[in-house]
Amino acid sequence: MKKQYLIKRINEESNLLTSLSRKNSELLYILSQAKDKFFYSAPEVVDGCFSILKNIIYLDEYIYNNDVKYIGLGLNIYGKPIKCFVCDSFEHVQLDCDKLSRKNSV
Repeated sequence: MKKQYLIKRINEESNLLTSLSRKNSELLYILSQAKDKFFYSAPEVVDGCFSILKNIIYLDEYIYNNDVKYIGLGLNIYGKPIKCFVCDSFEHVQLDCDKLSRKNSV
């Protein structure tokens, strides 16, 4: 989902990004990844490209999945937002979960 949105926005702003990429190697790398539709890119790479591009063009930072506001932990390999295994929160992962620390202390 994030890959598709990023590709769409890159295509819409291709003239601006192409002109800026002559001076910016990171941007040149992102455009080369976009040509392959980020097919070989890990979700972390897509997140990195997203954060670089949001400083150059407008990108909507909120991705909705089943009416849940995506906060920004990243996406798993299936394109779904990462959430805690213990309490299903989108705000933290299992290591930072309060419920897990309470279970371990009992």
